[in-house]
Amino acid sequence: MKHLPILFMLSSSLIALPMSISAQAAQRGLESKPKLSDAEYSRLLDRMEVDLQTWEPLLLHIDPAKGDPSYSAGKLIEQNKAIALLELSNTRNYIGRERNRRSIYGQLALGQFVETLSGQFYILAEEGAFNDLSVETVSSYAAEISSIQKPLMEDAMNRVQKLEAGPCRKNAY
Repeated sequence: MKHLPILFMLSSSLIALPMSISAQAAQRGLESKPKLSDAEYSRLLDRMEVDLQTWEPLLLHIDPAKGDPSYSAGKLIEQNKAIALLELSNTRNYIGRERNRRSIYGQLALGQFVETLSGQFYILAEEGAFNDLSVETVSSYAAEISSIQKPLMEDAMNRVQKLEAGPCRKNAY
């Protein structure tokens, strides 16, 4: 019984702490990141689709046999190419899903697919898989892929913060 006031103080401070952190973040302008409107999001999806049409042929034309890699290097190139093509396919599928119904999960998934795709471009460039393209050119494609990820992830995290500050907070466990 004599520990009850201490427990009450601890529980009230645990409840107040997230609220004060949110207030501090709002004061610093961390929660005021611009949200992508539906029109802006649609344009970003359009840009991704156009870029996928550019990147897919680059990936499909990778042929380790054209260069002079060892067996293990060629096998590694093929594995990374397969991962990149899988992520490209996942990205294309999720773009279709997001056009039908925009969701935070879909945005986060797209962001992750794009991040993996960007990483695969860098890896393949370092392995010399793009025989007819310079590393700088491939790196510019990878940087372009990364530039798509930033607004996706910022908007998704902004939407999550708003959900956590609103109705979801009341239903938190």
